[in-house]
Parts: sequence; structure tokens; C-alpha cells
Amino acid sequence: MDADPEVLTTKTPDDELVVDKIWQDFYDIGYRVAYDTLNSAEYGVPQKRERVIFIGDRKEYELNIYFPLMTHFADEYVDVKTAIDNLKDKANDEGLSHIIPQHDEDTKKKISRMNCGKRSKKFDRYRLDQEEPCETITSATANKLVHYDKHRFLTARECARLQSFPDDFFFEGSQTKVYEQVGNAVPPLFATRIAETVKGMLEKINKEEASTEEIDLKSSRQDMRPVK
Repeated sequence: MDADPEVLTTKTPDDELVVDKIWQDFYDIGYRVAYDTLNSAEYGVPQKRERVIFIGDRKEYELNIYFPLMTHFADEYVDVKTAIDNLKDKANDEGLSHIIPQHDEDTKKKISRMNCGKRSKKFDRYRLDQEEPCETITSATANKLVHYDKHRFLTARECARLQSFPDDFFFEGSQTKVYEQVGNAVPPLFATRIAETVKGMLEKINKEEASTEEIDLKSSRQDMRPVK
């Protein structure tokens, strides 16, 4: 489970921290839950996206719950240019969800005045810095990010690249729906790192259960005596 970092400070109408209520609700139905704030850029995603990640297990397992170790330090982050530069001059490709946004002259002028890595408060748009990971992409901002080199917004495929979707992942629906799907998604590469960690914990359970079964089987064999 993932949530916006605001969950750590948001309170319920009963003045209880939401994160504490989440923990208690899971505990009440038989789960122990641990949580931590992770940044997808630290796992190879070309996007600074912080999310609170919850990982839990059944109480009876009493696992040592842990989170994935970062794979990329700050000086190793994948930047925007590395992720999408080879798409900037690509023609429209509907199958790839790469449709170049068309803007009126007024919008083009506003974009031309924007500096990379800065947000225009009046225009309510952010222009990407090619040397840095992208800011957080959401369903509300996916079609509002401005290209660092072209005077236009990003295509849906460029947004998908910044979310770490491979080009062979295809989206269904209108371009508006595709932007929404991309913005609502957990970055696949980020999700993979978490899944690998959970897999490691599950394998530990399986090994422990197999070891217990082997011990039980040996014990039962030792108790067997030939009948005289």
C-alpha cells in the first residue's frame, strides 16, 4: 500500500493521526504493518516521487519487515534528458501514445518565457530541468508538464517514460484517459523494487515452514518402532 507523505501528519476527525489508524486497523484484522517514506528517484525512476509505503505480514509470522535498499544515490539519479530526449523530435505515434500537444500562440509565448526547473505560478505549469529527475507526476499534473527543449507540454508517452513504463506497455482509451492512467500509477520500476523485497520476506516464510515440516517429519520417523 502507498500513500502521499501528508498521511504522516493528517489527522482524523477524532484527532488521531491517519497513519496510526491505518496501523491499528490492520492490526485489528490480524496484520502487523511497518511504513517508511521512499523516493522513487532512489530506485532508478527519473522522477522525485515520495510515497509512504506500507508493508505488512500476518501476526503469527513475526517477520522482520524491511524496505528495499536504495539503488541510486543523488549523484546517480536518472535525469529527464536520459529518459525522454530521443522522443522530442519523434512524429506522432498513436500506438505509442505519443501525440504532440498543440497549443495556441498565447500558450506558446507563455512557455517560451519559462525557465527550466521553475514553476510559473500565473501559468500553473512546471518546466522540466533536463539534468534532474522530474517532479512528482500525478493524474492532475501529467498533462501540464512543460518540455525542457520544446515549447510544448509533454506527450503521454514522455510522461510514461518518466514513470519508468517501458515502451512496450500500451495504454487504452483517449489521450486524456492515458494521462490519467500514467499519473495514477505507481512507477513500475519502483514497484518492482518493493515487490522484490516482499518476495524475499515471503521466501523466508516458505523456508521456515519447510524447515519446520522437515523437523516434524524426522521426529515422526524417529517415533516409529518395528512391531515385534
